[in-house]
Amino acid sequence: MERLQQKGSGSMQARDSAGESEITRSASEAIGAPAASDHATTKPENTSQPSPMKWSRNDTNFWLDATLLILFLSILVLTAITQYVFPAASDAANCSLFGWDLDEWRLAQSVSIAAFALLVVIHLVLHWTWVMGVIAGRFSRHLGRRIRVVEPMTTLYGVAFLTFCLALIGAAVVIAELQLVE
Repeated sequence: MERLQQKGSGSMQARDSAGESEITRSASEAIGAPAASDHATTKPENTSQPSPMKWSRNDTNFWLDATLLILFLSILVLTAITQYVFPAASDAANCSLFGWDLDEWRLAQSVSIAAFALLVVIHLVLHWTWVMGVIAGRFSRHLGRRIRVVEPMTTLYGVAFLTFCLALIGAAVVIAELQLVE
């Protein structure tokens, strides 16, 4: 845009290359009339499309919790089917439900449990600062002094807690494997 001084008034007014002033253009836009310089070279604004929403932490929490709920309900359904619909495993050799035998239903149950466990770990990771804040608050009240939460230490505690849980699960599996009688 070029700046030209208007004769007689001494004020500055912006003019584009077609000679139309900003004031004239904004007035014509306000009443919905096309401006004189609006021709094939300018793109009309599309006001019918909303601006793209950004993914927020609340969106992540909502969809994570919704997925956890769906997985939890699927685990309940799969457990009910394998426990109460099918006969005992020794008698279920020739049984099938919707084309799946007992082993396939149990596999679906195991996959659902594994996915649920993974999402619970992700949920804890996303809320770990809050968890540590609650724990520190409880200890602060118990000890009678404020305990400060230090971010690097909370990460270290989180990794140690996860490692402990995985070691506990691994130990339970190893003990079960050693105790298995055939």
